[in-house]
Amino acid sequence: MTAPIPGWNKPFLAVLGAGWLGIGAGLLFLPGFWADFVPWTVGRADAQGLGVGGLALGAGVLGSLAEDDLARVRPALIAVPGVAVAAVLVLAVHAPQVDWTSGPGFSLASLLTGLLSTGLIGEWIRRRATTGRGPAAVA
Repeated sequence: MTAPIPGWNKPFLAVLGAGWLGIGAGLLFLPGFWADFVPWTVGRADAQGLGVGGLALGAGVLGSLAEDDLARVRPALIAVPGVAVAAVLVLAVHAPQVDWTSGPGFSLASLLTGLLSTGLIGEWIRRRATTGRGPAAVA
């Protein structure tokens, strides 16, 4: 049984995936410039490490959008909120070092909120579709 991604959700996934992919690519390939878009001080190696993570998240979100089957991407629906919660916990420990009032701070909070909501809403839609209770249910 498949559970296609609802059409209303696809633009949000595209923006979230492009955001993570873009900042990840910038941090990996031009860390000297893009490190200023991180709301705390990072060196070259840290920026590139964050870039690899951002690229992985962006590719995963965009890949699930291309897959268009919530049943097949179920592991990602479980993992993505976990990644968001883990990042929030790490950021909470280091909160004094993070400039939350900056544009990058707001952007990071938005991207993490997007990851959390993507996983939770996606899993809810998947369950409804695979149990036959939602409009996305397909035989």
